[in-house]
Amino acid sequence: MRGTRAHKVDGNQRIIVEALKRAGCEVFVTSAFGDGYPDITARRRGSTDLPRFIEVKAAKGKLTAAESRWCAMLGPLYSIARTPAEALRQMGFDVLEKQP
Repeated sequence: MRGTRAHKVDGNQRIIVEALKRAGCEVFVTSAFGDGYPDITARRRGSTDLPRFIEVKAAKGKLTAAESRWCAMLGPLYSIARTPAEALRQMGFDVLEKQP
């Protein structure tokens, strides 16, 4: 694929992947695919649901043009996660927020 390059891995990706695995998800780290492809492909273990394609972003990170194209193509299967709690909710888990 022309113009393909892997981007930097956001620092929060590891903890998001760990949280999804602990919750029982099958998780494939796809950030090395490059060209805006989502960072994580995941589904609940034993589920017949389609997988979710999760783009990991830092607190103030924005989508690149290539990531926006994947978002448009994947529609409701695509989501952005900045925290483990966001990723878990996107996978259909009930997550309680910590109270200050």
